[in-house]
Parts: sequence; structure tokens; C-alpha cells
Amino acid sequence: MSGYMEYEAVLFLLSVVMGAALFLFYKILTALRKVISHPSWAVDVEDLFYWTAAGIFMFSVIYRFNQGTLRCFLFAGSILGAVLCRGTVQICLSGFLCFCAGFR
Repeated sequence: MSGYMEYEAVLFLLSVVMGAALFLFYKILTALRKVISHPSWAVDVEDLFYWTAAGIFMFSVIYRFNQGTLRCFLFAGSILGAVLCRGTVQICLSGFLCFCAGFR
């Protein structure tokens, strides 16, 4: 495999990890909402901050590692990472957070 193809494969794996990390962070944010009650406007503000930070984070990673070139496989990798995380890690994380918060 050529060096360029290896670099793109690493970028794809990085985007999978990035999608999983963004999913886990949002899952932790929603778990905190269950523990600490929020008015609806506060939830909206939290979501606004989260999605703004997530967009800046994704843009900065793409800009740094791919010279700002948007590639479909980067977005597909991020979605794949979130889907894989939802199917595997979310179950353990939800149980752990509920246990820590005293819910069962």
C-alpha cells in the first residue's frame, strides 16, 4: 500500500475515534441532565455549546491532519464511530452512570 493510502487509512481511523469520543461526551452530558434537573432553556444552551464545540473540534482536526480538505470518508468514519460506540460502549457506560447516580 502506498504511503498516501496508509495516511488516509489512519485519517479514517482517527475520524472513527473522533466520532466515538463526541458520542461518549454527549452521552455523559445527557446522563448529567438526568441527575441534575435543568429547565428547557438550559438544555438548549448546553446543546448549543456542545454542537458548537463539536464543530470546532472536528474542523480543527480535519484542518490539522488533512490540510482543511473535506473528505466524505472522514464524515462517514465519524458516523461509524458513533454508531459503533452506541452499539457497544453505551450499554456499559449507561449502566455505570446509573449505578453511580443511584438509579436502578
